[in-house]
Amino acid sequence: MPNLQPVLSHCSQSSFVPTNPGSNVMVHSRSAAFHFSAINLLNKIQDILNQEQTLSTLLSQCVDTIEQTLAVTALHLWTFNPQNQLLELCCQSTGVQAAPLFPERIPLGLSIIGLTAENKTPYITEHLGQWQSVCVIPVDKIAENAFQSFAVYPLLAANKLVGTLALFSTQTLTVETQQSLSWALSMIGYAIAYHQSQIALQSRQDTVLHRIASQMQDTLDLDIILSVAVQEIRDIFHIDQCNFIWCWSSRNMDEIDRQLSPMIAITHEAKRPHVQSLLGDCSTQQMEVLSQKILNLEGIQVTQLDQADHLDAATRALLHEWNLNACLLYPLETHLGQCGAILCGQVNGPRVWTEVECDLIKAIAGQLASAINQAELYAQTKASAFAAQTQAHQLTQTLENLQQTQAQLIQSEKMSSLGQLVAGIAHEINNPVSFISGNVHYAQTYFHDLMTLINAYQKHYPIPDPEVQALIEDIDLEFLVEDLEKLLQSMEIGSERIRQIVLSLRNFSRLDEAEVKQVDVHEGIDNTLLILQNRLKSKNSKPKIEVIKSYDSVPLVSCYAGPLNQVFMNLLSNAIDALDDLETPRQIQITTTKSSMMVGSEKVDSVRISIADNGPGISPENLPRLFDPFFTTKEIGKGTGLGLAVSYQIIVERHQGNFHCVSEQGKGAEFIVEIPLTLEN
Repeated sequence: MPNLQPVLSHCSQSSFVPTNPGSNVMVHSRSAAFHFSAINLLNKIQDILNQEQTLSTLLSQCVDTIEQTLAVTALHLWTFNPQNQLLELCCQSTGVQAAPLFPERIPLGLSIIGLTAENKTPYITEHLGQWQSVCVIPVDKIAENAFQSFAVYPLLAANKLVGTLALFSTQTLTVETQQSLSWALSMIGYAIAYHQSQIALQSRQDTVLHRIASQMQDTLDLDIILSVAVQEIRDIFHIDQCNFIWCWSSRNMDEIDRQLSPMIAITHEAKRPHVQSLLGDCSTQQMEVLSQKILNLEGIQVTQLDQADHLDAATRALLHEWNLNACLLYPLETHLGQCGAILCGQVNGPRVWTEVECDLIKAIAGQLASAINQAELYAQTKASAFAAQTQAHQLTQTLENLQQTQAQLIQSEKMSSLGQLVAGIAHEINNPVSFISGNVHYAQTYFHDLMTLINAYQKHYPIPDPEVQALIEDIDLEFLVEDLEKLLQSMEIGSERIRQIVLSLRNFSRLDEAEVKQVDVHEGIDNTLLILQNRLKSKNSKPKIEVIKSYDSVPLVSCYAGPLNQVFMNLLSNAIDALDDLETPRQIQITTTKSSMMVGSEKVDSVRISIADNGPGISPENLPRLFDPFFTTKEIGKGTGLGLAVSYQIIVERHQGNFHCVSEQGKGAEFIVEIPLTLEN
């Protein structure tokens, strides 16, 4: 046997990691992936322990499952024999060589394994090479297997030692692995205690444990599990009532500081009809008594209340208030920090609580603790999944907002560039046109003066010189006089037409006007048609597109003039695109009417603008997606999918209006815009 003094000294330091209920190692929130992995391991262990096999067979399967699931190796499991105070090797994982690495029988307090069992506290280390050996394992044997971490866990059932498990790992044991081990070994510990005491348990007691375990596997609903548990306990003990008590912490604001105050409520009950119910929140005095018992894991066992001299006055008063003559209170605490207690009560006469019944309550409490653990893990997993789903929804919403913003920026930049281009062209054309239109009048005056002079010459010199006569005939003076007057009139009409076009371009761009103003929507539509005039003409043997206007008497509309013209441009351009492949007739119907609409909860006056074409129409599957950013039915290169999306935002969001499309495939499409006459801020 090697010198264990360094080992024992090291064991007394921080390498012991407490895993008793409420341990700091245990955390109350882990990732969804860890929760699923932990639940998977616990379910596997539970499935194994529910099998009808010998204890050694079940434990062998458990250690193999732990080895495969948690990537640890060389697992050895001893059960504790209270008669000789020895740990006796029960099984080892299949990955271990034929001969065990550790002694088959280990006294309490000797070696790391015996000391861990005696202290009921785990031992974990990564410093395997600092001593000559670890529990009679030579250092070269450790190096040969590339072991990096070593751990010993006591197997406990209600803080009672039932065995020990030792293992190696080729890597550092993570906190998650330690937690999973603690939870799994807690179940194994209770399973060992159960099997060791099953000889003393009657068959009906085995049945109740099996039913509760099956209920735990069938559902993760704590309400159902606890309801079944208290009913089974009452039936098998033949007692007056059985209750489950929850204990949790509630934050209490104090003037000096914050502290957690325990809150206690009796949540589940099974009782005889004549017995009073204890369900509900406990009073302050009741909570003071019960919190000390439950949080300290201190049970109460009373055979007859008037002879229970060991009870303090507060506990005696509590049982008297509950009208209990005999009771058995067994607290429990889960690895996730949940606290509770099972209360068995007898109203009439004394009640002797046998050792078998106490063991059964302990076993049930262990199973309930595991059930609460699994239910809490499941709830956390659902919460994590819901949080992930919510985050995904938020990311989707953010992406849609980004797409809409991108569409707005692209379209705004495009229309801004178009507006600047139109305004620039209008400005450049305006100067020479003004020069021409301004001088046509003077040209006409000069022409009339010259004609007066020529007429005077013809009057006073009716017979001109032969050379002049020849020149008159050569230039055809009579035709020249007549045609020149028509030419000057045509120039005047043309310059005026150009001035109107320039004015329309300037009105369309709206760069020199306020954002919101009162405008004539008919003027905006006509200006847009003027810009699109070239696309309305006949081309490639196709007839021109006929624009039919049905304008109602509509008052001026308070709106964003530039963006509204942008909507007209998008709708009319789309209507022209829809008629490209149509032979005849090709028509666009523009209708305006005064109407009314709802803005919020108020009814306001509005203008309704309809732009319809007799094109091929829109398919039913595409109709709901028309206003989605970047959605287009046009060929690649002919559409960006931004026009209608931006138009929808301009009408609905900026003008508080309505915008929708009515279409039937093969019968054209009609886009209907409705905006209030007065734009509210």
